[in-house]
Amino acid sequence: MRKLVLLAFLLLCVACTGCMNIETTLTISEDGKVSMHNKFVAPPEGAAKIEELKNKFANNPDAKITPVTEENVSGYEIDVKYPSIEAFAAEKFTFFSAREGKCAGIQQHKGLLCDTYNFDLIAEINPNLSPEEAEKMKSAISAGFVNVSVKLPHSAEKTNSYPIDPAQKELSWNLDIGLGEGKEVPVQFTFKIWHTTRIYIVLAIMIALFVAGINFNDKIKSAANEEIAASITKKRNICFGLFVVLLIAFLFLGYAPVTFTPADTISQTIK
Repeated sequence: MRKLVLLAFLLLCVACTGCMNIETTLTISEDGKVSMHNKFVAPPEGAAKIEELKNKFANNPDAKITPVTEENVSGYEIDVKYPSIEAFAAEKFTFFSAREGKCAGIQQHKGLLCDTYNFDLIAEINPNLSPEEAEKMKSAISAGFVNVSVKLPHSAEKTNSYPIDPAQKELSWNLDIGLGEGKEVPVQFTFKIWHTTRIYIVLAIMIALFVAGINFNDKIKSAANEEIAASITKKRNICFGLFVVLLIAFLFLGYAPVTFTPADTISQTIK
């Protein structure tokens, strides 16, 4: 499974069968777990290649393989679940890999309140094919469709998905149009996975400091003398000061722009 070059193999099958419909959907949960759903169907003349593709998943105990038949085509739906985005990136899928000079693959920037992920991918026809094979593949792709979809737990910060989902949580790319013309098709999106437990702890501390500051402020009015009022004022200022510091830190750690570097790439790199 770790050696599987998924999209490249799918496109090879398209060229060999004459027509194939390919759908890959990634669903990422709030805790970073990944579910990958693949659906590929073809007419009877592509049955052998469909079986060959299915067998690539057969040795994976985590893969759920379900036969499917639709009108004059048949094939399989394959579902695989991963405990984290890091585990998914470690599978070494060619489509999700970094490529020197072309795309950064899957990148991760760890933070105290959230981890930010950047998917910078490219779908392309194998450049090693002969001109005749490349033309055959482009025609075959144009006859079917190749679609990649992503469902995110929170809105994407950036994406080139089309059509645009107003909430930017359900992203989709129709790769067959560009691939059918022999073009490289970029697939890009950036999103965050929030550490909710840490966020709740920080918010609880901020609320406690704010409430304490208000209480100290009320006590200043009823202080017996100026010396006691000055002491209470100092405590109030400390509480409000710490609240402001935590608020600024919270906004910075959660919403400051992230600049990704090659060191942030967690998927394999193909030269």
